[in-house]
Amino acid sequence: MNNFMPGVRNLGDVLKSQGYNLKLIQGSDIHFGGTDHYFNQHGNYEIVDYNEMKNRNYIDKDYFVWWGVEDKKVLDISKKEILDLASKNEPFAVSVFTLDTHFVDGYLDESCPNVFDDQLSNVYNCSSLMMDEFINWVKNQDFYENTTVVIMGDHTLMQNEYFNNYPFYDRRVYNVFLNSYDKPFNSKNRQFTMLDMYPTILSSIGVEIEGEKLGFGVNLFSEKKTLLEEIGYDKLNNELLRKSKYYIDNIQHITLNDLKIN
Repeated sequence: MNNFMPGVRNLGDVLKSQGYNLKLIQGSDIHFGGTDHYFNQHGNYEIVDYNEMKNRNYIDKDYFVWWGVEDKKVLDISKKEILDLASKNEPFAVSVFTLDTHFVDGYLDESCPNVFDDQLSNVYNCSSLMMDEFINWVKNQDFYENTTVVIMGDHTLMQNEYFNNYPFYDRRVYNVFLNSYDKPFNSKNRQFTMLDMYPTILSSIGVEIEGEKLGFGVNLFSEKKTLLEEIGYDKLNNELLRKSKYYIDNIQHITLNDLKIN
């Protein structure tokens, strides 16, 4: 599709409207899954992906590791790109994607310690060390005092057999907010989904949200219940699976001209 949900107003749209400079950094090709359409049309992000890293001479033209560029290099590149934005003395938001922990077995950088018997455990250990170093770097920058850092995953590990030898537990996506402007009313035992991250991220940088809700999401710093807490997983999932004429007409808004016919 040429248009990626044109009726949506998302995080990038809101930040752009308030004068933020937006940047996306990832070590893979931005065209995968239509990612470029999403970030171009909702915030007009400056995109530094695998291809742009070659254009900026961060890597050689024939360089390709894992999905393109491994996390160690991506994080080093991110530091340079973040400093470039910070030097403009204007508000900015940067999204950095890491990929070393992706299945199958992840990518184990040659600089990583081997302390476990299997590769994926070593990958996770090394990824944690890399992120710790990167976050500490951010904390030591002048802009950190007025900056919120959000760490979050897009899904749980897809390599389910990795957990065969562990007692059952309810796996969740890891997330953490550092240096948030807002403080949680209740930080424990909340039930929420990715839908709630939109208003929560905005609240974490000081945005006041009328009614504490945006779209289907609820600001997790507030005392208001999320949809998951109100109606439970099964009902929420069933309702989201239903066809919505409003969604089609006002959010998705597909027309014949938007479709590429092969």
